Amino acid sequence: MSGLVKGGSYTYLNIKEGRLTHKNKQGEVETYDGVGGRIDKVEFVKDEYDGKPYEKANIYISHVDQNFILQMRIDSGYFRNFCNALKSGNPKGEVFIKPAYSKENGKTNATCFVSQNGKYLKHFHTKDNPGDLPQLEKVTFKGETKYDNAKQLEYWKNWLGNAVGEEVAQPVKDVSKEETDLPF
Repeated sequence: MSGLVKGGSYTYLNIKEGRLTHKNKQGEVETYDGVGGRIDKVEFVKDEYDGKPYEKANIYISHVDQNFILQMRIDSGYFRNFCNALKSGNPKGEVFIKPAYSKENGKTNATCFVSQNGKYLKHFHTKDNPGDLPQLEKVTFKGETKYDNAKQLEYWKNWLGNAVGEEVAQPVKDVSKEETDLPF
């Protein structure tokens, strides 16, 4: 966390199996279908879970007198689909973000729907019209073919940071031990 608090407190939202989750003051998990408002900025943060490092996007959203931070892993269908839909709309306009999740034949599908002006946005980049979105790279690892999406993730991070404004997470600095030129 960057320690930023601007204009009040934030409600942290995570995504679990297609639902937004929030832990209330009593420690109970509340779930929601989606969140709406204006995206103010995005912050990319390196984090760790169960000893495994990952990167997430903290998406700052404001709606009237409420402030949210929607957290999503960069290497997820939620993030990629969120960016791809948002790119076909107005990133600075009011949005409604609704994650979805399905599991079929042992395969999971995580996505994020974005709507503006009451209509869901279609993906900007498609399989038939990829535009400037980098292609997945085929790699062979231990005899198995995998697809590397690192260039696509970097593309989406750059696009989202430029579209809504990016703030780089900085460690909180302890100024209590610094010398000052104050007379007291």
